[in-house]
Amino acid sequence: MLLWQAFQIRDGDVVALVGAGGKTTAMYRLARELVAEGKGVVVTTTTRIYPPTGEQASLLLVEAERDELVRRVARWAGRPGVVAVASGYDEIGKLVGVPDEWVSALKDVVGVANVVVEADGAAGRPFKAPRAYEPVIPSCATLVVPVVGVEVVGCPLTAEMVHRPEEVSRLTGLLPGEVVTAEVVAQVMLYPLGNVKGAPPSARIVPLVNKVEDASALETARQVAKCLLALGMDRVVVGRVAREVPVVEVVAASVPSGVGP
Repeated sequence: MLLWQAFQIRDGDVVALVGAGGKTTAMYRLARELVAEGKGVVVTTTTRIYPPTGEQASLLLVEAERDELVRRVARWAGRPGVVAVASGYDEIGKLVGVPDEWVSALKDVVGVANVVVEADGAAGRPFKAPRAYEPVIPSCATLVVPVVGVEVVGCPLTAEMVHRPEEVSRLTGLLPGEVVTAEVVAQVMLYPLGNVKGAPPSARIVPLVNKVEDASALETARQVAKCLLALGMDRVVVGRVAREVPVVEVVAASVPSGVGP
Protein backbone atom coordinates (compact mmCIF):
# COMPACT_ATOMS: atom_id res chain seq x y z
CA MET A 1 0.00 0.00 0.00
CA LEU A 2 1.21 3.50 -0.85
CA LEU A 3 0.96 6.59 1.33
CA TRP A 4 -1.60 8.36 -0.83
CA GLN A 5 -3.84 5.30 -0.61
CA ALA A 6 -3.42 4.92 3.14
CA PHE A 7 -4.26 8.59 3.69
CA GLN A 8 -7.05 8.50 1.09
CA ILE A 9 -5.77 11.61 -0.68
CA ARG A 10 -8.26 13.31 -2.95
CA ASP A 11 -7.85 15.97 -5.62
CA GLY A 12 -7.87 19.35 -3.92
CA ASP A 13 -6.43 18.11 -0.64
CA VAL A 14 -3.94 20.33 1.16
CA VAL A 15 -1.92 18.06 3.43
CA ALA A 16 -0.13 19.43 6.50
CA LEU A 17 2.47 17.26 8.24
CA VAL A 18 3.21 18.08 11.89
CA GLY A 19 5.03 16.52 14.81
CA ALA A 20 8.30 14.63 14.37
CA GLY A 21 9.85 11.43 13.12
CA GLY A 22 9.94 11.64 9.35
CA LYS A 23 7.80 14.55 8.15
CA THR A 24 10.16 15.66 5.39
CA THR A 25 10.64 12.14 4.04
CA ALA A 26 6.89 11.56 4.16
CA MET A 27 6.19 14.85 2.38
CA TYR A 28 8.43 14.13 -0.59
CA ARG A 29 7.43 10.46 -0.76
CA LEU A 30 3.74 11.35 -0.81
CA ALA A 31 4.33 14.02 -3.45
CA ARG A 32 6.23 11.61 -5.72
CA GLU A 33 3.48 9.02 -5.39
CA LEU A 34 0.83 11.55 -6.42
CA VAL A 35 2.92 12.71 -9.39
CA ALA A 36 3.18 9.07 -10.47
CA GLU A 37 -0.63 9.04 -10.48
CA GLY A 38 -0.62 11.96 -12.90
CA LYS A 39 -1.29 14.70 -10.35
CA GLY A 40 0.26 18.15 -10.23
CA VAL A 41 1.82 18.53 -6.79
CA VAL A 42 3.45 21.44 -4.96
CA VAL A 43 5.43 20.93 -1.76
CA THR A 44 6.34 23.71 0.62
CA THR A 45 6.76 24.61 4.26
CA THR A 46 5.33 27.15 6.65
CA THR A 47 8.49 26.87 8.79
CA ARG A 48 12.02 26.18 7.45
CA ILE A 49 13.49 23.15 5.72
CA TYR A 50 16.63 22.30 3.78
CA PRO A 51 16.41 22.62 -0.01
CA PRO A 52 15.30 19.39 -1.70
CA THR A 53 17.64 17.02 -3.47
CA GLY A 54 17.11 16.17 -7.11
CA GLU A 55 15.48 12.92 -6.03
CA GLN A 56 13.01 14.73 -3.79
CA ALA A 57 11.82 17.40 -6.22
CA SER A 58 12.25 18.14 -9.91
CA LEU A 59 12.08 21.91 -9.54
CA LEU A 60 12.65 24.47 -6.79
CA LEU A 61 11.04 27.90 -7.09
CA VAL A 62 12.04 30.61 -4.63
CA GLU A 63 10.23 33.95 -4.83
CA ALA A 64 9.80 36.75 -2.32
CA GLU A 65 6.52 37.90 -3.92
CA ARG A 66 3.41 35.74 -3.79
CA ASP A 67 1.99 36.70 -7.18
CA GLU A 68 5.26 35.99 -8.98
CA LEU A 69 5.54 32.60 -7.28
CA VAL A 70 1.97 31.75 -8.27
CA ARG A 71 2.69 32.78 -11.87
CA ARG A 72 5.79 30.57 -11.99
CA VAL A 73 3.88 27.62 -10.54
CA ALA A 74 1.12 28.16 -13.10
CA ARG A 75 3.69 27.99 -15.90
CA TRP A 76 4.97 24.70 -14.47
CA ALA A 77 1.55 23.11 -13.84
CA GLY A 78 0.85 20.16 -16.08
CA ARG A 79 4.48 19.11 -16.44
CA PRO A 80 5.72 15.95 -14.72
CA GLY A 81 7.60 16.12 -11.45
CA VAL A 82 7.33 17.57 -7.96
CA VAL A 83 7.82 21.32 -7.57
CA ALA A 84 9.03 22.72 -4.26
CA VAL A 85 8.41 26.37 -3.43
CA ALA A 86 9.63 28.82 -0.80
CA SER A 87 9.78 32.54 -0.14
CA GLY A 88 13.54 32.80 0.43
CA TYR A 89 16.61 31.46 2.22
CA ASP A 90 17.74 31.97 5.80
CA GLU A 91 21.27 32.63 7.04
CA ILE A 92 22.24 28.93 7.04
CA GLY A 93 20.76 28.14 3.64
CA LYS A 94 17.44 26.68 4.71
CA LEU A 95 14.33 27.49 2.73
CA VAL A 96 12.06 30.03 4.36
CA GLY A 97 8.45 28.95 4.24
CA VAL A 98 5.44 30.68 2.77
CA PRO A 99 2.68 32.53 4.64
CA ASP A 100 -0.74 31.00 5.11
CA GLU A 101 -2.40 32.98 2.32
CA TRP A 102 0.24 31.82 -0.16
CA VAL A 103 -0.74 28.19 0.42
CA SER A 104 -4.34 29.02 -0.42
CA ALA A 105 -3.23 30.78 -3.63
CA LEU A 106 -1.04 27.81 -4.63
CA LYS A 107 -3.85 25.28 -4.18
CA ASP A 108 -6.04 27.32 -6.55
CA VAL A 109 -3.55 27.20 -9.45
CA VAL A 110 -5.06 25.34 -12.38
CA GLY A 111 -3.25 22.04 -12.77
CA VAL A 112 -2.26 21.73 -9.10
CA ALA A 113 -4.16 18.81 -7.61
CA ASN A 114 -2.50 18.82 -4.20
CA VAL A 115 -0.28 20.91 -1.95
CA VAL A 116 1.78 19.09 0.69
CA VAL A 117 3.14 21.23 3.52
CA GLU A 118 5.68 20.58 6.26
CA ALA A 119 4.10 22.66 9.00
CA ASP A 120 6.38 21.96 11.96
CA GLY A 121 10.03 21.53 12.89
CA ALA A 122 11.56 18.89 15.16
CA ALA A 123 15.37 19.22 14.90
CA GLY A 124 15.67 15.61 13.76
CA ARG A 125 14.08 14.09 16.87
CA PRO A 126 11.41 11.36 16.65
CA PHE A 127 8.94 13.11 18.99
CA LYS A 128 8.01 16.66 19.92
CA ALA A 129 5.48 18.89 21.60
CA PRO A 130 4.90 22.37 20.22
CA ARG A 131 5.58 25.75 21.74
CA ALA A 132 2.96 28.49 21.64
CA TYR A 133 3.76 29.51 18.04
CA GLU A 134 3.85 25.94 16.69
CA PRO A 135 2.77 24.24 14.51
CA VAL A 136 1.95 26.53 11.59
CA ILE A 137 -0.92 24.67 9.94
CA PRO A 138 -2.42 26.39 6.87
CA SER A 139 -6.01 27.50 7.34
CA CYS A 140 -6.89 25.76 4.06
CA ALA A 141 -5.49 22.37 5.14
CA THR A 142 -7.94 19.53 4.51
CA LEU A 143 -5.79 16.73 5.94
CA VAL A 144 -3.51 17.06 8.98
CA VAL A 145 -1.03 14.25 9.63
CA PRO A 146 0.60 14.21 13.09
CA VAL A 147 3.78 12.12 12.84
CA VAL A 148 5.85 10.29 15.46
CA GLY A 149 8.86 7.99 15.27
CA VAL A 150 7.94 4.80 17.12
CA GLU A 151 11.43 4.43 18.60
CA VAL A 152 10.68 7.11 21.21
CA VAL A 153 8.30 4.79 23.09
CA GLY A 154 10.14 3.33 26.05
CA CYS A 155 12.85 6.00 26.05
CA PRO A 156 13.34 8.55 28.83
CA LEU A 157 11.97 12.04 28.36
CA THR A 158 15.19 13.85 27.46
CA ALA A 159 16.31 16.30 24.78
CA GLU A 160 18.26 13.51 23.10
CA MET A 161 15.06 11.86 21.84
CA VAL A 162 12.43 14.57 22.28
CA HIS A 163 12.23 18.06 20.82
CA ARG A 164 10.76 20.45 23.39
CA PRO A 165 10.71 17.89 26.26
CA GLU A 166 9.60 20.61 28.67
CA GLU A 167 6.46 21.04 26.60
CA VAL A 168 5.76 17.30 26.78
CA SER A 169 6.00 17.62 30.57
CA ARG A 170 3.65 20.58 30.55
CA LEU A 171 1.06 18.81 28.42
CA THR A 172 1.14 15.38 30.03
CA GLY A 173 2.64 15.69 33.50
CA LEU A 174 5.46 13.32 32.56
CA LEU A 175 8.59 14.31 34.46
CA PRO A 176 12.04 14.69 32.88
CA GLY A 177 13.74 11.31 32.69
CA GLU A 178 10.52 9.33 33.05
CA VAL A 179 9.65 6.79 30.35
CA VAL A 180 7.71 7.96 27.31
CA THR A 181 4.71 5.64 26.96
CA ALA A 182 2.29 5.00 24.11
CA GLU A 183 -0.34 6.92 26.05
CA VAL A 184 1.92 9.97 26.38
CA VAL A 185 2.69 9.91 22.66
CA ALA A 186 -1.01 9.76 21.78
CA GLN A 187 -1.83 12.62 24.14
CA VAL A 188 0.78 14.92 22.63
CA MET A 189 -0.24 14.01 19.09
CA LEU A 190 -3.93 14.74 19.60
CA TYR A 191 -4.54 16.97 22.61
CA PRO A 192 -5.82 20.47 21.70
CA LEU A 193 -2.47 22.07 22.65
CA GLY A 194 -0.43 19.28 21.08
CA ASN A 195 0.71 18.47 17.55
CA VAL A 196 -2.64 19.23 15.86
CA LYS A 197 -3.09 22.60 17.57
CA GLY A 198 -4.58 25.06 15.11
CA ALA A 199 -5.87 22.45 12.68
CA PRO A 200 -8.93 23.69 10.78
CA PRO A 201 -12.10 22.25 12.34
CA SER A 202 -13.11 20.67 9.03
CA ALA A 203 -9.75 19.01 8.38
CA ARG A 204 -9.40 15.24 8.54
CA ILE A 205 -6.78 14.07 11.03
CA VAL A 206 -4.94 10.83 10.31
CA PRO A 207 -1.86 10.08 12.46
CA LEU A 208 1.27 8.39 11.14
CA VAL A 209 3.31 6.15 13.43
CA ASN A 210 6.57 5.92 11.52
CA LYS A 211 9.89 4.03 11.47
CA VAL A 212 8.30 0.63 12.07
CA GLU A 213 11.16 -1.60 10.93
CA ASP A 214 10.57 -4.93 12.72
CA ALA A 215 8.04 -7.02 14.63
CA SER A 216 8.88 -5.43 17.98
CA ALA A 217 8.39 -1.93 16.58
CA LEU A 218 5.13 -3.04 14.98
CA GLU A 219 3.78 -4.22 18.33
CA THR A 220 4.73 -0.88 19.87
CA ALA A 221 3.15 1.01 16.97
CA ARG A 222 -0.07 -0.92 17.49
CA GLN A 223 -0.08 0.15 21.13
CA VAL A 224 0.25 3.78 20.05
CA ALA A 225 -2.47 3.29 17.42
CA LYS A 226 -4.79 1.79 20.04
CA CYS A 227 -4.30 4.86 22.23
CA LEU A 228 -4.93 7.18 19.27
CA LEU A 229 -8.15 5.36 18.40
CA ALA A 230 -9.25 5.63 22.05
CA LEU A 231 -8.82 9.41 21.73
CA GLY A 232 -11.23 9.52 18.80
CA MET A 233 -9.25 8.73 15.66
CA ASP A 234 -10.97 6.69 12.96
CA ARG A 235 -7.74 5.35 11.51
CA VAL A 236 -3.99 5.36 12.02
CA VAL A 237 -1.30 4.72 9.41
CA VAL A 238 1.62 2.58 10.59
CA GLY A 239 4.57 2.96 8.28
CA ARG A 240 8.24 3.23 7.39
CA VAL A 241 8.17 5.97 4.81
CA ALA A 242 11.84 5.74 3.85
CA ARG A 243 11.38 2.16 2.63
CA GLU A 244 10.21 0.87 -0.77
CA VAL A 245 6.88 -0.18 0.75
CA PRO A 246 6.04 2.79 2.98
CA VAL A 247 2.90 1.50 4.71
CA VAL A 248 3.03 -1.46 7.08
CA GLU A 249 -0.68 -1.39 7.93
CA VAL A 250 -3.65 0.84 8.53
CA VAL A 251 -5.33 0.42 11.90
CA ALA A 252 -9.02 1.29 11.99
CA ALA A 253 -11.71 0.25 14.48
CA SER A 254 -9.15 -2.10 16.08
CA VAL A 255 -8.73 -4.01 12.82
CA PRO A 256 -5.27 -3.68 11.16
CA SER A 257 -4.89 -4.16 7.44
CA GLY A 258 -1.80 -3.98 5.28
CA VAL A 259 1.32 -5.70 4.13
CA GLY A 260 3.01 -6.70 7.41
CA PRO A 261 6.58 -6.15 8.49
